[in-house]
Formats: sequence, C-alpha cells, structure tokens
Amino acid sequence: MFNGLESLTQIRELNLAYLLLARRLLEEDRVAAMYRLNLSASLAEILSALTPAQTRRIADSSELIWHLRLDKLTVLSSLIEGDRHAPLHAAIVLAEEPCSRMS
Repeated sequence: MFNGLESLTQIRELNLAYLLLARRLLEEDRVAAMYRLNLSASLAEILSALTPAQTRRIADSSELIWHLRLDKLTVLSSLIEGDRHAPLHAAIVLAEEPCSRMS
C-alpha cells in the first residue's frame, strides 16, 4: 500500500512526464498535439513557452494536471479487446466527442 508521500511523489512525476510529453508533441506537430491532448490554442502556446523552472513548479502540484479521456465504456472496451483495429476504433469514438478544451 502507498503512503501519502509516495502518492504525492508519483503525482508530481506524472505531472512532469505529461508536461514534457505535451511540449515534445507540440514541437513535432502542434495541430495533432492540440487534438490528442485536448488543448486550446492559447493553452498550447503557454505550454510551449514554459521555462524549465515554470514547468517544474507546475509539475510540483499535488493534483493531477491532466485527465484520461477513457470515460466512455466503448473506448475502454475497444482498447482492452486487443483487436489490431482497437486503436483506430478508439480514435474514431474520441473524435466523435465534442472537445471540452481548456481556455
């Protein structure tokens, strides 16, 4: 079982990993990254411009700064089934959902 300090450390590590991934994806293909991460243009701009110190401060939050988009049973089921077309099906289902972009 995890104690509170271990959980907090893991949340911070996840936050940092997310921020680093987001920045890398935004550098590679901004439009695709904005779609995949469900980011508005203004939020993508802010994330792209963060300094290392700012990135670390945000990552040090005790709350997760991202959320999974697996809240639909059909998406989760398609990924679990192991079918070679599962990722494509999940992408189609996610694409049908209206974006709730942060501004």
